[in-house]
Amino acid sequence: MYNHFLKSFSRIIGAVMDCLCGTKRPLRTVKKRISSVYSREEGRNFQILECLDCKILQTSPFPTAVDLADLYKNNYAYTFHQAVSGEKSYRAKALLQFILAMNLGNDLIEFGSGSGILLNEAAKLNFQISGVELSELGEHSLPESLREKLIQDSAENFLNRCSELPSIVVMSHTLEHFLNPREILLEIHRKQSLDGILVLVVPNNKNFFNRYRSRFWGYWQVPVHTYHFNHDSLSKILEKTGFRPVKVVYRSGDFLSKGLFVTNLFKISGSSVPMKNTLLLVNLLSRFWHLFYRIGRSDLIMIAKKL
Repeated sequence: MYNHFLKSFSRIIGAVMDCLCGTKRPLRTVKKRISSVYSREEGRNFQILECLDCKILQTSPFPTAVDLADLYKNNYAYTFHQAVSGEKSYRAKALLQFILAMNLGNDLIEFGSGSGILLNEAAKLNFQISGVELSELGEHSLPESLREKLIQDSAENFLNRCSELPSIVVMSHTLEHFLNPREILLEIHRKQSLDGILVLVVPNNKNFFNRYRSRFWGYWQVPVHTYHFNHDSLSKILEKTGFRPVKVVYRSGDFLSKGLFVTNLFKISGSSVPMKNTLLLVNLLSRFWHLFYRIGRSDLIMIAKKL
């Protein structure tokens, strides 16, 4: 009887791990045997655990800095990201127009700049730009005159060194990659002025389609996605780090997230080098995906002000 109780309890409650909100309670297992192109080649499966207090989801086993450095160096889908640069440009311009409409200022820094697409579009709209990107591919989309605006470094190292930040901080599909998003947000709060604005874009794990596609959702990119957010959980962590959400918008997931859904459905690994024809097809199809930009809720955009 006692052993039966322990087995039942272990199926419901995950490991006792610290959550971003600071709780010490056990985390509840909500998804089992989750894999992605970043783990499937090694035959690794993960769980998704939920904090019983704030409802933030986190990946388990939780990756180490060494794990992630190896994945970003050897297995991250940089080639596919370049193939969908046209769609990324459209989505960046839409996000920037949203920022402009709110009259938040024009001094902007982006953490996780990727190939520099958003920074390039921001410069065209007369934003004063700067960016931080870990990958050496960060300058790919920036004209030579703007390349000095992009610093190749980790967000953690940059924040430790800098004395102050611009009034607008943008992190588009970046927060879910950090090992400790709470510390990142706290440091941004310390370095921003009183009128500081935070613009976050994250995968929204609480959406209609994810309810039915379950473990095959394209944004379960374990283990490179360490944490997984929705409106309620992101609002709570922002409030605990000194920010107040002031605006929320939803949009469809990008084309790559749909491709990753297919790879999850058919258990395709990310080990093979994509053929040129495959990249051309991805590039072509992604150019039409912007027609569905406002359909769906897979992406959550949240703007927050300093308290």
